[in-house]
Amino acid sequence: MRPEQGTLISRAQAMAALLELLTDQPLIVCNGFPSREVQKIADRPTHFYMIGSMGNAPAIALGVALAKPEKQVVTFDGDGNVLMSMGTLATIGALRPKNFIHVVFDNEVCGQCLNFVRETHVLEDLPARTLVEDLRQNDHLITSPHTLKYWPQELYLTDPVIDRENRETWIKQGSHELQERAREQVDKRLAAYVPVPTDPAADAEMRRMIIAGMKDQKELPVLPPPPEHSPAANSPGTVAAPVSASTSTPPIT
Repeated sequence: MRPEQGTLISRAQAMAALLELLTDQPLIVCNGFPSREVQKIADRPTHFYMIGSMGNAPAIALGVALAKPEKQVVTFDGDGNVLMSMGTLATIGALRPKNFIHVVFDNEVCGQCLNFVRETHVLEDLPARTLVEDLRQNDHLITSPHTLKYWPQELYLTDPVIDRENRETWIKQGSHELQERAREQVDKRLAAYVPVPTDPAADAEMRRMIIAGMKDQKELPVLPPPPEHSPAANSPGTVAAPVSASTSTPPIT
């Protein structure tokens, strides 16, 4: 896909667009899904997949670029991988090889790193012995009761607007592009929005101040009414916004 054809909706599609431009250039791909996706999209003899080690792709690519100055060397990196190679970035910046291209894909995955910088704290107790015995019996950490209880609370998932699915799954889910996913999230949040009641005196004063600052416009625009039927509006404890009887437009909330 070319940029003029529309928005690149996923990392896989962005890589596919770049792979169309590459021919026999050595390509070093970082570990994780990028290596799997590139191998599936266009596996070539000049590709090297850095499986199992984060942050090493640019270092390997730099070595190839220095050893083969006549070849253009490309490396595909991820946002998490590039944070593991800050020293390599400094070396690349110092050497500045003209035949080296470093492409970094940021799909918001490193948001989960916020979970890792918190201080360690014990949840209820430290079931070391019980946990070890349980794991020895079942041979699986994921299905242990302790993991099943606390993992959902610690799991970090990126925003629905960010697409991390492979191309096949993306197509099965309707092939929604970035703008469509963003609009869906905006529509959901607007549908669940409950206006906050505004004090009538404060509402009147805000209107007076806004109108006083107008130059060409004389009246406030008419605001669309809030959604009447939404899950949030029907939930207990919600309060409907007051309607001012002194003006022809709904109150600003």
